[in-house]
Amino acid sequence: MLRSSARLRRQVSPPCRSPGFVAADRLQVCQLDEPMTPDPDPDIPAEAPAVLALQVIDNLELGGAQRLLATLAGQYSRGQSLQVVSLMEGPAPFRTMLRSMGAEVTTLDNLKLWHPMSVPRLVRELRGRKEAVVHVHLTYATILGVPAARLVGKRVVVSLHNAQTVDGNSLRARILRGLEDFCLRHLADRVVFVGANVERANRSRIGRTPGIVVPNVIPRPKPLPPADRASIRQGLGVGPEDVAVIATGRLSEQKDPFLLVRAFAAAQARAGNLVLWVVGDGALRAGVEALARDVLPAEDPVRPRIRFLGARDDVQRLLPAADIYALSSRWEGLPVALLEAMAAGLGIVCTRVGDIPELLPEDAALMVQREDEAGFAAALAKLAADKALREGLARRALQAAGPHCDVAGWQRTLERIYAELA
Repeated sequence: MLRSSARLRRQVSPPCRSPGFVAADRLQVCQLDEPMTPDPDPDIPAEAPAVLALQVIDNLELGGAQRLLATLAGQYSRGQSLQVVSLMEGPAPFRTMLRSMGAEVTTLDNLKLWHPMSVPRLVRELRGRKEAVVHVHLTYATILGVPAARLVGKRVVVSLHNAQTVDGNSLRARILRGLEDFCLRHLADRVVFVGANVERANRSRIGRTPGIVVPNVIPRPKPLPPADRASIRQGLGVGPEDVAVIATGRLSEQKDPFLLVRAFAAAQARAGNLVLWVVGDGALRAGVEALARDVLPAEDPVRPRIRFLGARDDVQRLLPAADIYALSSRWEGLPVALLEAMAAGLGIVCTRVGDIPELLPEDAALMVQREDEAGFAAALAKLAADKALREGLARRALQAAGPHCDVAGWQRTLERIYAELA
C-alpha cells in the first residue's frame, strides 16, 4: 500500500547516508567501502517497474537543476529512459550530456512566457505523453508547465532549487513570484525542497500543498589521472607554482561574479601566483569580462590570470585539475556545484548563504558573509599561500560530501513520490 499524502507531508528527509566514506586519490573521489544495494521497499512490489515522471525544465544551460536531471538520467540505463522537455533553446551543454545517457530530450523552440499560445503549445506537447506525473524545475517551467499538466489530467511535482527563486522587487519580479506562488499553492500536488534552508525560505509559499525535503546529491566522481591533471593545467596556461581557482555556474546576479573578479584581483596582488577559471555563461558575461580587463590591465595575452571558459560539459574533469573552488553567491539553495567541488577534493572559499553553513562544517571551508569583497579576497590569498591549509580543508569537505553521494537513495525517494501520485 502506498504512503498517504499526510505521511509525505510530515516527512522531512535527512541527507542520504552512505556507509564507509573515505578519501582516495588526492582527495579527488567519493568512494564507498562496499557497493550500495537498494533496500527493499515494502510499499512497492520488487518486480514493479520504476515509476518515471516527465521532467520539464526552463533550459538545459549550466546549473544545479540541470545537473540533477543528468544524475537521474544516469540511473536509467537498464531499459528505461528519462523523458525531458526543455522550454528554451540556446546554448545547452546538458542537452548533449542527457542524450548520451539515453535520455530523450525535446526542446520547444521560441516558447515565450508571456505569449498567450505558450500554455496551449505545452498542453499539446504533454497530451501525447504516457507519463502520469510531470516533475517541473525552475520558475518558467512552474508557471507554464504546472497549469498545462493539470489541463491534461497529469499529477504535478515542483522542485524548488533556491531559497530565492525570483530575483529583485521590480513589477516583473513581483508578477513572476505571484504566478509561481499560485501554481505552488493551488495547482501542484507535491513540492520538493532541495535543502532545509530552501524549505524554511519557501514553506509559506506553498499553502496546504504537501512538501518534502529531498537533499541534492551527486554521483561519485571518477578519479582524474595525474597525467590528465597536468595536461589540463598546462593547456590552460597554469605554471608549476600557480594555484588554480575555479568558479562554476551561471554568470548572474545570484552568483555575484563581479565580486569574484574584484576579490580575485586583490588576492592575486597579494599572492602573485593565482589564476582563475570562470566556467559558465550568462547575461553578465560581457560586463564581467570588461571588469577583468580593468582590474588586471597588464594581462599576458598568452597566459592570462583570468580565463573565461564558457559553458562546458567537462566540469567534472576541470574541478580536480584546480586547487581552490570559489563560490561568491548572494543567495543559494543547496548548491550541486559546491557538492561537486567538495567531492573533487578542493579547498573551498564561499559565502555563508542558503544551506551552505549546514552542508559544510566550519573547519571544512573558509566562509565569509555575502558581499564581503575584502573577506573573500583575504580568504583566497590565505589559501593560495598555505598548501597544508588547502589540503586540510579539502579533506574535511570531502568527508562532508559523503552523505550526498547516495544517488540510489535519492532516486528511490523520488520514485516513491511519483508512485504515490500515479
